[in-house]
Amino acid sequence: MSLSYGQTITQVWAYNLPDRMGRTATPAIGLDGTIYIGCDLSTRTSVTPPAIPASNFFAINPNGTLKWSTSIAEAPTAVAPTTTKPDNILSSASVHPDGSIFMGGQFSQHVFKLNSANGNRTAIRNIATRQRYTAPAYSSDGTAVYICGYSVGDRGVRSLSSDLTTQNWIFKPDALSANGATNAASPNDFSCAPAVAADGTIYAASANSAGNNKLFAINPNGTLKWASTSLVNFVSSAIAIGADGTIYLSAKLNTNTPVDGCLKAFNPDGTEKWSVTFVGSNAEQGGPAIAANGTIYLGSLGG
Repeated sequence: MSLSYGQTITQVWAYNLPDRMGRTATPAIGLDGTIYIGCDLSTRTSVTPPAIPASNFFAINPNGTLKWSTSIAEAPTAVAPTTTKPDNILSSASVHPDGSIFMGGQFSQHVFKLNSANGNRTAIRNIATRQRYTAPAYSSDGTAVYICGYSVGDRGVRSLSSDLTTQNWIFKPDALSANGATNAASPNDFSCAPAVAADGTIYAASANSAGNNKLFAINPNGTLKWASTSLVNFVSSAIAIGADGTIYLSAKLNTNTPVDGCLKAFNPDGTEKWSVTFVGSNAEQGGPAIAANGTIYLGSLGG
């Protein structure tokens, strides 16, 4: 659909999900037009396997009908070894170059690989950390899947094989205190959707309680290419890359009431190109999108 400013938008169809969509759970669209979207169930009822938890992930045909649904579920744990329930969904799916769907859960700490034709799970891996405000990204040849993690355990940016059997590497920069000393008690959280440049560089932004909020450029082998100077108050933005290699991300600028937001642009060498402040409009979640003519579009929590 192509719209000009002021043009009336006509609803073509609607498909009602059983509950709300998480704040950063956005749809992914396959080459055949199928729409993949998760929802965050307010009531997550445990079941005993082989019973299947309630569906919280859906594939919608381009005409608005249901193609299939499945459950991104919490796996049995030591605390509840015989039960499972739908996971908390705070992230988005993405479509792999081979057509498979990758999706992460919050409390389960798992990454799921799904068959796009029927929703069957073809692979699963526990990455020992949570996923929120993120979506998987891929190397240009599809052999590597890049996942961001936060909050607990083995957090960082990791590279997995596309069959989820192998962890190629994990990027875990230590948080730094104000004097530059390592602060191992406050490691880097990554609650953003990473982006991959044409040269294979992976971009991801960190956020943590030590204020070590930075944009990192990571080489395809998992080593640090560069890190920006400390950013702003909090970053959980999807990252976009322009045709000229400029990297864009949005952020929370401060703790004012109401909070101010910003959009930042970085050159491929890590220097800041420009920054725009949005007074009273927090822009820490979501992220920028770039039109063919280079215009950047961004929504904010300020409405």
